[in-house]
Amino acid sequence: MKQFFSCTDSMHRQDTIFDLMRSRLPGLTRTQRVLAEFALRDSQSMALSTVTELAEQTGASPASIVRFAKELGFGGFNGLQRELRRSLRADLAGPDRFRRAPKPGGAADNALGAAISQEERNIAALRDQHDPEALGAAVRMLADASRIVVIGSRSTASLAGHLCFGLTKAGLEAEPAQDPGFAACERIARLDARGCAVVIGFPRYLSGLVALTDAARAQGRRLLVITDSPFSPLRGDVTLHAPVESASFVAFHAAPTILIAALISGVAAERPERSLKALQDFEDLAKEQGLFLPGASDRNN
Repeated sequence: MKQFFSCTDSMHRQDTIFDLMRSRLPGLTRTQRVLAEFALRDSQSMALSTVTELAEQTGASPASIVRFAKELGFGGFNGLQRELRRSLRADLAGPDRFRRAPKPGGAADNALGAAISQEERNIAALRDQHDPEALGAAVRMLADASRIVVIGSRSTASLAGHLCFGLTKAGLEAEPAQDPGFAACERIARLDARGCAVVIGFPRYLSGLVALTDAARAQGRRLLVITDSPFSPLRGDVTLHAPVESASFVAFHAAPTILIAALISGVAAERPERSLKALQDFEDLAKEQGLFLPGASDRNN
């Protein structure tokens, strides 16, 4: 699905995978139209069936199913299924997620094991699907910014704080905002031409965050968005994607945390002299203030 992971403005993308299928119907082959219509009619079966099961249900060959997924822009059927599952779960409320979540059944299938397995899949998807061009554009946007406002609300507030902390240690002016309301909009409006807003949001998408991204674009502000899918309603001048698939009502944020760590490292490396000075200034101040306990080498001197 790498062709979806571009660094350009995504306002012209289809709103959902189902909108994409509808728009592409006229240009599909007969077999591909059968598959698209099946997905639109019974998306849950398409999302949960194996290729073999789907071939039996639709009369299409496994090879045709894979070609159908690639025609829609995915690397294969697994990518299409992952997006279908994500789309079906994105709007589920907490009680529905809780009721549908698999129940741990024993030592080999406990809550920790299930969470680790899901996060491993999310991290693998991040590795396979990330766009180096988009990440490079995000690094340059932040490295050149005069000031950065990072907006993350509810479960993404900690991610926004982590990004701000890292950028500040690398010598940039960054501040977090946890409420996507008027105060955040005012901070973005005060950014100069080299300023940058970063919005972090995942399902269920907050209407306030979507309105904030629309306002930032309308004001002509440079906007970086970190979200889960090219079909997310959150879209920036540069958009990075990190999978957050979870059958639980609890947010799974291992992949976004890794993406943010890579982003901070890239920004620091883009301006090494500034980063080294900021890090050294921090260490000098920390030593002066006794911020950390003495290390082993300090105790031996």
